[in-house]
Amino acid sequence: MKIQKTISMISRNITTVCLLVCLLLFPHETAGAQDNLEYRIKAAFLYNFAKFVEWPNPDDKGSSAPFVIGVLGDDPFGPELDAIEQKTINGRRISIKRFGTIDDVSVCHLLFFSFEEPEKMKKALRKISNQTILTVGEAEGFAQTGGMIGFVEKENKIRFEINRAAAASAGLTISSKLLKLAVIVEAEEGNALQ
Repeated sequence: MKIQKTISMISRNITTVCLLVCLLLFPHETAGAQDNLEYRIKAAFLYNFAKFVEWPNPDDKGSSAPFVIGVLGDDPFGPELDAIEQKTINGRRISIKRFGTIDDVSVCHLLFFSFEEPEKMKKALRKISNQTILTVGEAEGFAQTGGMIGFVEKENKIRFEINRAAAASAGLTISSKLLKLAVIVEAEEGNALQ
């Protein structure tokens, strides 16, 4: 029974990693479909990021409380993000919340930053730096500014950078499987949040 469970878990992990690799290699579509495709891919990334990050609260495991994915600022995803609300993370139903300002953020496990103004971003990151929230953004230099995962576009493909120090300071552990797919970056001098 234990061997079957282990094989099933390994199979699931391999399938998830394969999906993530396919998403990395999937080129953008053209013109009108590009935005929808881009944010459909980014929504899938958010879901997979959550699967490959460990939060420090073991009491939450098996909890019936939802796993909250938040969007801070204007929502570029639309229905693309809502589509993952039917899924689960570690047996917990996903709940999507939209926050107008950083002061609106309450319970949240993963927070996507949709704005690009560097000072606004730094201020928001500082405000939640003592919380166990996985921060993801698409602004240029997001991870170097102190965010944890930043989307980047290379050769018309969506890639991501990870700031391991920022994640570790929030008590989050990022799986080596996810780290292998990322470009590892550090906060630029003067941008560390601590």
